[in-house]
Amino acid sequence: MRFPNNSEILIEGRSGTCPYKDFSIPKSEFLILWLPKIMGRHVERSNVYYTGACPYKDSDAMNTMLNPCPPILTRASKVRYYRRKRGETMAKVVIDPGHGGPDPGAVWKRNEPTEKEINLDIAKKARDFLKAKRVEVVMTRDKDEEVELKKRVEEANKPNVSCLVSIHTNSAISTKAKGFEVYYHPDSSESMRLANALSVEYRKILPSVAFRGIKPTRYLYVIRRSRPPAVLIEVGFISSEEDRKILYDPEQRGSIALAIANGISSWLRAKERRRIGRCQETVKDRTFRG
Repeated sequence: MRFPNNSEILIEGRSGTCPYKDFSIPKSEFLILWLPKIMGRHVERSNVYYTGACPYKDSDAMNTMLNPCPPILTRASKVRYYRRKRGETMAKVVIDPGHGGPDPGAVWKRNEPTEKEINLDIAKKARDFLKAKRVEVVMTRDKDEEVELKKRVEEANKPNVSCLVSIHTNSAISTKAKGFEVYYHPDSSESMRLANALSVEYRKILPSVAFRGIKPTRYLYVIRRSRPPAVLIEVGFISSEEDRKILYDPEQRGSIALAIANGISSWLRAKERRRIGRCQETVKDRTFRG
């Protein structure tokens, strides 16, 4: 089988990023392949970016295309795919930087960064990371202004919102208290999964920060009143000298933002996999068998 020249397929999975040439499909669409195994390793999901027209018919043709690289499909492999239009976002997420305006939140010393400033900086950086992953982001505030809790929740309860993540900075009377923690509603299994995904990525990127756990709560307004999955993350203690070194450092705040963005992205991917698993017959897919 012949394939158009000057085209490229990019597969991203746990086994790494592998570019393959001579594969193409319509410019207006995205193709997402479900590959149970790549080179003998399990892959959660593969994202494929391409241009041109889709020429392949079966797994043998796919293997021919990928030569001289090791074949990623065997005759026992299944390949499911559905198309997504180019430019379509993966999901819509609401990010809520806590406090703002006359409410500074937690404060350590005068003329030092306050909680509202730390929250907003992390939220903006997380927004940029998520946009790079094709996730639509709505901010409850993008400047130093007061926003009522009710209005924050109203943003989360608008149509097509996947989740809400509220970003806060902790404080305590004891300067020994330190670390980050994530709160979720105990009646929402998806909120618990989101909280867990955030904590996993946070510990991966900032292993030196103490982990205080993911905690169920019914008392936080934004969590209690949000219809989509919602979590509140306390990124660290402004009252802790150890945590302040991270919270006051713009680069470290960028690392926190990256952890939040990666956690949201990981949760979205897992949620999509569960959705496809529950209703495979409703997804526009084809199954190729060797």
